[in-house]
Parts: sequence; structure tokens; C-alpha cells
Amino acid sequence: MSHITQHMAAELWEVCRDHAVAATKLRALAPFCRDQQLRGAVERHAAEFEQVAQRLVQFLQAPGSQPGSWQANWQSSWHGTWQSHTPATGQAAHGVSWQAHGNAVAGQPAHDHVAGQQALDVILAADCLHQCKSFAVQCVWAASECSEPARSYLYQLAGEHLRMAQEHYRWLDQRGIYAHPQADQAALSDYASKLGQLIHAGGSAAAGLHGSPAPAGVSGRPAGGSYSFQSGGPYGHHRG
Repeated sequence: MSHITQHMAAELWEVCRDHAVAATKLRALAPFCRDQQLRGAVERHAAEFEQVAQRLVQFLQAPGSQPGSWQANWQSSWHGTWQSHTPATGQAAHGVSWQAHGNAVAGQPAHDHVAGQQALDVILAADCLHQCKSFAVQCVWAASECSEPARSYLYQLAGEHLRMAQEHYRWLDQRGIYAHPQADQAALSDYASKLGQLIHAGGSAAAGLHGSPAPAGVSGRPAGGSYSFQSGGPYGHHRG
């Protein structure tokens, strides 16, 4: 990259830092997942976050610098850090960790021990869902301060984060934990009515500025019919 502004460097640094921290957190928590599907997703997302951080560091490198040395140091220090603090995988690691929590209260039933493990899975999935959605917004915001090719990369990355968020949403939804009740039809009709009023007001304002009648179709309803809405899942509504 021949030129990089201070604003761009600051945005890239923040996105890179947050992905590095998130990757380390997921690497540390993944061994404690009871559900193998969730554990696989968490480990996969941690690896993707690491790759993102490494790619963003490349954008921050001075033109003409050699990436080999920093990349080797980055990976060595990173993996050395989380591996030294991560317990061994497998049932033994789970048993030691959760036994400490299970013995906190004398005579605690075995089912409470299992419920505690499942509760941790739920909290981790919900936190990852929130993290991925936040990253998607952060990447779009950072892209507005960046030039190519970083801008296109960040826009693409935002979409990848929404894909990862969808994985956690499905995991939670399959277990009956994610709440997305259908919207009340009366409320949707009210939204459509207010939207029509705003469109009508905008058309009237434009006509008043130009001293001409409001254009055809500008009224409380669009020219071709009425507005209708239907629920669109966990990420909002689609116009019908």
C-alpha cells in the first residue's frame, strides 16, 4: 500500500486488536464447551479471527517491509500464549475444571453439574452471536475510513461475520433459547401507515420548494398499492 492515512491506520488497528483479543478468548473457552457442534464452531471462528488479525496487520505494514519476520513472531507469541493457559482437551480437562465448580457446594446433585456445563454453552453461544454482529458493524464503519484494497476486504469481512452469527443463532434456536416472536399485525399496519405519511410529507415538501403539484403516486399510499410487511427471522423484516 503506497499511502495510508492516520484515520485509516487507527481504524485498522482497532479492528485488528479486537479480532486478536476475541481469538484468544475463544481459544481459551473452546475446551470447556460440552456440545461438540458448538465447540467446533468456536474453534473454527477463533482460527478465522486469527487470520483476520494477521491480514489486517499486513495492511498496516510500511510499503516495502518484509512480512516474514513479523508473521513468524506474531504466530509464535500468539499460539504460545493461549496454549500455555489452555487445559488439555478431552474428558479429563472437563472433569478437572467442572469438578472444582461442582464441589463448591457440598452434596450438589449430579444433574446440577451437567446443567452448569450446558448453561456455559448457552452463555458462550450468546456471547459469540453478539460478538459477530458487533464485528460486522465495526468492519463496515472501518471501511468508510479506508482505501482499497482494505475497504473491499472489510466489507467482505462484515458479511462473513454475519454468516458466523447465523451459526450461533441457529444453535440457540434449535435449543429453544433464541426469542424471535412474530410481530403483531396491528403494529405492522401502524408502521406502514406512518411510513406512508412520511412519504407523503416528503413529496409535499419537495413540491412546495419547486412550486409544482406533488408528483403522481405521492400520497399516504404508493401509486401501485399498499405497503405490507412480514417477519424476516432474527435480523429484521422484509418488504412484501
